[in-house]
Amino acid sequence: QQQQQQQQQQQLQQFQPQPLQQPPPMQQFEQPQQFEQPQIPQEQPIINDNNANTNLENLNNVISNPIQVAPQTPEEAAAVIAAQQENISATASTNTNTPPSSSLQIKPYNINNALETLKAFRYQGFFFIYNSSANEFVIMHATPECDLGCVRIYRIASIIAFALRKNFPERFPSEEDFAAATATGGNTGGRGGGDLVFVMSTGDVPRIHQKCLSPSTNYCSSNDFAPILQFGSVFVNTDYMPSMIAMPQPVRPHMPCFDEWQLHGRVCQGLQPAQVAPVGDPSGDGSGEEFKGQSSFASGLVFGQELGLVSKPDYWNDLIPQIIWRGTDFVFLHTMFPKMRRPDYQRDISPKEGTRKGGENKRWAIDALWEMGEQLQPRWRGVLLTSEAELEAEEFREGGDITLPWVNIKFASCNFNRKKVDAAENPDFVQLQSVGIRAIGERVNM
Repeated sequence: QQQQQQQQQQQLQQFQPQPLQQPPPMQQFEQPQQFEQPQIPQEQPIINDNNANTNLENLNNVISNPIQVAPQTPEEAAAVIAAQQENISATASTNTNTPPSSSLQIKPYNINNALETLKAFRYQGFFFIYNSSANEFVIMHATPECDLGCVRIYRIASIIAFALRKNFPERFPSEEDFAAATATGGNTGGRGGGDLVFVMSTGDVPRIHQKCLSPSTNYCSSNDFAPILQFGSVFVNTDYMPSMIAMPQPVRPHMPCFDEWQLHGRVCQGLQPAQVAPVGDPSGDGSGEEFKGQSSFASGLVFGQELGLVSKPDYWNDLIPQIIWRGTDFVFLHTMFPKMRRPDYQRDISPKEGTRKGGENKRWAIDALWEMGEQLQPRWRGVLLTSEAELEAEEFREGGDITLPWVNIKFASCNFNRKKVDAAENPDFVQLQSVGIRAIGERVNM
């Protein structure tokens, strides 16, 4: 333990930026006085901020000034917030776009808190930094190579940087205003000229170390963590990560649709009712993808009334009597339940090959995996239910009765060699499929 503490202390000293002198507290997150209807630009602006994927060791070079998360005193902050809320209350009756008057309470934190926060992440945790001396936003990662989550973090960073400049222009000035203030020797860093650092996470779930989920470690002292914007699911129990804030997922129709609204003031197609598109028509969601087959639904949400699916009084009889699920084989429960895992052919099935009985027993592999009990992940239990349902449907068909399997729970994709691929490209899935474990599923278009 002493060696580990010494190593942690040396690491902290290595990455330590300029020390804070009585860092001012941050009472509440800044809030604009009033949201205005976004102006529609002639073309989508390009975020020119330098999203450098530098390592933690370069943190001193990026941040030239001591971190000041809130330049105003608590009294000044309280006065500003009170004035903002009074203005919101006064305009609520006339402005339908007025946001709620609540503000998120943020505990005071400094750069040391931010460093300790990122140590809790195994991967997909990043620093989001505003460097006031250069008026730019920077993304930094704590791993030697930025592979998992990097595509998502740079997509998110551009959207957040643009949103901060748009809604808080005094705190994060535009390039033009910054250049003009620099030329005249004015205040170039917004309200107080301070830098800003917080943590972003891009995992579908927070990719934190298992020890940070244990009360015995005091959850890695998470009460002292800096704010974490988690672009995915968050823990229901806030004891794990009290400063974690749930944000929209990076993929469509979540963050990209937020961006389309702030850029153009319109609701993206992905959140509108879907429409039937003829062969070869683009999806209309900006992805450029074309549909294959005779016809398909364009990007959007499926509502039975808009598509004419519920126009008949007996429409219920037209529904397909099957429970269906599709998704990716993410090991999202392993952090909290280390014993829970996916099946392994050599470990779980190969020892049971003697029960095949020359091919007469079609359920032998299914039975072998059921013996895993609670070790088997829930999604794979659904695969076993599907495998059994398809065997039953085949038996009915042999008897002349056409019956659809009552459940269809499969994987459309999975992680293989640190990449997301179609499930059919994973040799482990193919091997399981060959013995009756029906894990590979076709993609489903809503």
